[in-house]
Amino acid sequence: ADTQMSNEDKADALEQVAALAKAVTHPKVEEKQGLAAKAMRALKRIVDALPTTASLVVAGSKLLPVIKKFFGLP
Repeated sequence: ADTQMSNEDKADALEQVAALAKAVTHPKVEEKQGLAAKAMRALKRIVDALPTTASLVVAGSKLLPVIKKFFGLP
């Protein structure tokens, strides 16, 4: 199976990581959580579409729960 992300998926993932970084500095907790939740859903879709051998899947399975906890998301 192909373990490489398409350039489009890479760009989408980078955009969502940037959205998470922006959410960290947002002053309103509810809006911060909303921005983070949206980015997390998009990242999860990207990671879930990759084969389980892809390094992003391995890293994502460990990092996404930590990021969710940081933002206080369920």
